[in-house]
Amino acid sequence: MSPHLEQTIRLLICSCLTILVFASAGGDKLALNRAASGTGARQSFIPSLFTHSAPFAIVQGDIATLTPSEIIEREMTTGDSHSFRVALKAGQYLRVVIEQKGINLIVTLLEPGGEKMVVVDNPSGSYGPEYVSFVAEKEGEYLLQLRTITGRVNTGRYSASIEELREATPEDRESAAAEKTFADGRQLLEQPPNKTDSTTNKRREEALEKFEKTRAYWESRKMARWETLALYSLGATHRLMGHLKEASEYFRKALDLAPQLEPRDWRLIASVQNDSGLNYSELGEHKLAVESLTRALKLFQEKQDRRGEGSALNNIGLILYRANMMREVVPYLERALQLRVEEKDRRGEANILNSIGSVYDSLGEPHRALEYFHKSLTVFESMDESEKSRSGGVQAAVFNNRALVYNTFGEWQSAIDNYEQALKIFRKVADPKSEAKTQSNLGRLYYELGNPERALKELQEALGLAEKVEDPTLKAEVLTKIGEVRASQGEPDDALSHFIKARGLGANDRAQAAVLTNIGAIKILQGEPPAALDSFEQALTLQRKIGSLEGESASLQRRGEAYLLLGEREKALEDFRQALAYSKGIASAQGQLDSLYGIARVERERGNLVEALVHSGKALDIIESQRTKVPGHQLRISYFSTKQDQYELYIDLKMRQYQADRSQTHLAEALQASERSRARSLVDLLTEARVDLKEGVDESLLRLEREVQQKLNAKAQAQMDLLSRKPSAEQVKAIAKEIDDLIEEYENLKAKLKASSPKYAQLTQTQSLSLSEIQQLLDEDTLLLEYALGNERSYLWLVGKNSVNGVTLPKRVEVESAARLVYQLLTAPQSLPGDTPEARRKRIAAAATQYDVQIEALSRMLLGQVAGQLGNKRLLVVGDGALQYLPFNILRVPAATSVAGSVKSRRAAAAGSGRASYLIEAHEIISLPSASALALLRGGTNRHVRAPLAVAVLADPVFDEKDSRVKRGRENGSASVTGVRQTTPGNSIPASLANMTQRNGFDLRPLPSTRKEAQAIQKIVPPRQSLIALDFEASRATVMKLQEGRYRIIHFATHGVFDDKHPELSGIALSLLDADGQPQDGILRLHDIYNLKLPCEMVVLSACSTGLGNVVRGEGMVGLTRGFMYAGSPRVLASLWRVDDLATSVLMEKFYQSMLKDGMSPAAALKASQMNMIRGRRWRSPFYWGGFILQGDWREVH
Repeated sequence: MSPHLEQTIRLLICSCLTILVFASAGGDKLALNRAASGTGARQSFIPSLFTHSAPFAIVQGDIATLTPSEIIEREMTTGDSHSFRVALKAGQYLRVVIEQKGINLIVTLLEPGGEKMVVVDNPSGSYGPEYVSFVAEKEGEYLLQLRTITGRVNTGRYSASIEELREATPEDRESAAAEKTFADGRQLLEQPPNKTDSTTNKRREEALEKFEKTRAYWESRKMARWETLALYSLGATHRLMGHLKEASEYFRKALDLAPQLEPRDWRLIASVQNDSGLNYSELGEHKLAVESLTRALKLFQEKQDRRGEGSALNNIGLILYRANMMREVVPYLERALQLRVEEKDRRGEANILNSIGSVYDSLGEPHRALEYFHKSLTVFESMDESEKSRSGGVQAAVFNNRALVYNTFGEWQSAIDNYEQALKIFRKVADPKSEAKTQSNLGRLYYELGNPERALKELQEALGLAEKVEDPTLKAEVLTKIGEVRASQGEPDDALSHFIKARGLGANDRAQAAVLTNIGAIKILQGEPPAALDSFEQALTLQRKIGSLEGESASLQRRGEAYLLLGEREKALEDFRQALAYSKGIASAQGQLDSLYGIARVERERGNLVEALVHSGKALDIIESQRTKVPGHQLRISYFSTKQDQYELYIDLKMRQYQADRSQTHLAEALQASERSRARSLVDLLTEARVDLKEGVDESLLRLEREVQQKLNAKAQAQMDLLSRKPSAEQVKAIAKEIDDLIEEYENLKAKLKASSPKYAQLTQTQSLSLSEIQQLLDEDTLLLEYALGNERSYLWLVGKNSVNGVTLPKRVEVESAARLVYQLLTAPQSLPGDTPEARRKRIAAAATQYDVQIEALSRMLLGQVAGQLGNKRLLVVGDGALQYLPFNILRVPAATSVAGSVKSRRAAAAGSGRASYLIEAHEIISLPSASALALLRGGTNRHVRAPLAVAVLADPVFDEKDSRVKRGRENGSASVTGVRQTTPGNSIPASLANMTQRNGFDLRPLPSTRKEAQAIQKIVPPRQSLIALDFEASRATVMKLQEGRYRIIHFATHGVFDDKHPELSGIALSLLDADGQPQDGILRLHDIYNLKLPCEMVVLSACSTGLGNVVRGEGMVGLTRGFMYAGSPRVLASLWRVDDLATSVLMEKFYQSMLKDGMSPAAALKASQMNMIRGRRWRSPFYWGGFILQGDWREVH
């Protein structure tokens, strides 16, 4: 795949989901709606009918007696309750009417014993009658209680009177029973939504049955008002359940009865018109929606119902929003906001502030939008908890919408925090639709930060929720995002299948535009440019129709990529420039990055290097400003890896300038850009290591961090136990998810710990080194070789104390293919899972036939142009990509047109052996993640304190309960047992590690040579200058004691454990059992190492694959080495493959002999030990000695 095609995949469009809130015409209540940037998604909460109210509490003076001969009128304020006595005889029929005049009431009738007989709250809101009909079964005083709907502070009036009091007739009993059934249906819906969807739906189905039963009864009795109430309730409940067409039919029938109602029922008519309008909007019938709501608004204004007027204005505004008539929206919402403020309705005020913010966000004014979201949440902060809880998901909607703006600004931690706040509330109120939209937005954020696995996790969960609600737009948007992530993972066919599914769902224009843009990008990848351009044109037509600057910018950007691929540079440049203008207007950092990258590439192809560099430089400035905002170490690594194309382009432009004019300035600037592009997260970590970030942090947060770390270790152990027992796929999936969740929790905790650390706040961002600063790190005998691999060409800088040179190398794919092949051939002797002696022999023989040719070719590729400049100097190698798996010590000195005499003589000497000389024969070789990291390693903590003792060695741990040392340990009661253990292939390996180790080609068999290795080191070290921890003492507990800082060198001679899925769970295998044979945690994992304080001079990892890790583009090898550097060691000696036990023991003995007896530096000592093995016969193959590399500072250990 070409680099341009890869870029097209990377630039696939994402859309985000805004949440809006609609108001009910019925009264004080709010209805929650999640609209996808004006997509027309349906509401999920019906107002006035179904408000959750607080438990009733009587606050009253004297209880008045209500008699048939009087009408009692009173004033009432929110929070008040009034009560009336009514004396009834058995068999009497009572009908009471409560006329509401600007106050919304709930009426409850209690029988003489205090039992509730009926609760009434009909959907007439704050105006109109509430009827209570009842047939007394026993004589006594009945209590009529009136209470207000809790929420906004409001004062109004009501009148209470007995309309009927007589002996009950059969008709009276039927009528009272019908009203009771209707009221019971209402109460079913009053209950808060249950987290179990089936329970909530069951209650709604029961309510529908009651409403239909009463509707039929009232229709037969020609009781128009009550039939209208039943029809309205049926429509509202169907709407709540997502049955929009059924709801529309019921609302229509209710309005058909309007001419038969009394004038006092105007509020009921207005409520039906309001909700009918909202339902039309959800069906996409925006014209009918506005007409219906306008009729409701007229009624509210005629009756001077300011509450209803505000609701209608709010709803008309948001329907215009759904219809993408953005400029017409704000006046309606501002009028509604004024009314809510005058009413002192804080919930309504917060709701409309959220809506206005959403409109400004859609208009491309995110800063103004954020201002309104802040205002909305400030209103919520002024509420008590009970008032907030009655707001349902409104507050959550604001959190979601504010997160979207933060995401646009690149304020990712703030965005994540707001999404999590929103999800917490949506889950509490059981709103799966809103939860799905917020989770989808969170998935998009993780995708943008370069974490596709986490993004898919969030999106798959969102899709599961979306499938439970009848919203084609929501499902289409989630499917589209999943497709985008799959495309970024190199799966265009799977991505296209998701886009096609989304296209067929009949979603709204915005969602369709996103799908079309993505389909166009895939068509380019499939070699169908005409189809791609057609798709982009359709997308742009829709984006312009709905007025979405963000969407149009994204579509223009992708069309520009298509034109560039087709060689139509002018058209591409026009699209990129227009997209950049839109992205600037909406303050989209990612949009600006994409457009700047496109413009710079066009200008490069046109030969305008200066203009290209201007735009490329602006892109790097944005990345540098955004990078530090990314929360958490792992996410920062992921984010930076997605931006490497930008650095690669800038480096290429600078090197082209250098090649054109041979300016040392351009060469130096290219090198500095290379430094800016690599190991930045490690540089951050090493900067942080200089201070105690935990100082001043709340102890509860530190305690929680420790607890999660312990849980993670325990769960990792449990996973490995499970994997060894042939588990089911469901079990494997379940425990993997638990580990993923714990790792996520741990990363979030670390990010919060840093954010709350006073020391962290004082840290300043470390700048990458310039050429002159790099040269200051070097001495006259040292050269730096820094490689930067690129999609089209690669580069090498050779830097000396007073010199610099730059050369061009083949493109990344060629270099990495050659390096991987050499690595594969070199490590052929490693045992593989299921290996047989014959299979291994054939593999080694086949590798031997190719190796010399391939290593010579790779050596020429990497060193041929600079071989004549190397002399005998020390080489510091900063690799890139797959080169970080390659030990440069095994490279051959290539032929050169101008080779120093010393090189010629070495080649002549090597000729007798039939090979070119190894690079290690003439050079000390040290690996570095970057030159900038070296500067920090030299200036780390405790560098001025020389530890009093030489070396601590942990070797030959106990892995197996059948090990003879376990029995002797029990008998002796000792945790230290001497004597050489025999390698017993039949020993049972603990289930806790069997699967992980075996899948990487080895198991935890005993390593008897590590004991010999430790004992050999002990003999070299002066008396009482060493700690030799063998057997059970080779444990995590011993490592913890090493934090006292008494040893200059810490040496681990054991197995390394590498987890390719979760590198943070990789580690070093120490004793898995104590002296009594009891299991203990014996894996020192990477996240444990990050929490250590090891102020030593060097860590030696004399174990398998300890120098490996995940190679992340732009960051390098993420593994154990950087963990020990963070813990305090300026240099680490580690291995790049599964080294031979006995050969390693021989190498280590010579290494320590050279360093501690002969006074060599670690780099010189490693060279001497490897040369010693080359000169011998048994260990001459580089497989036995080449795997160990020194990383970090090369200077001698004090």
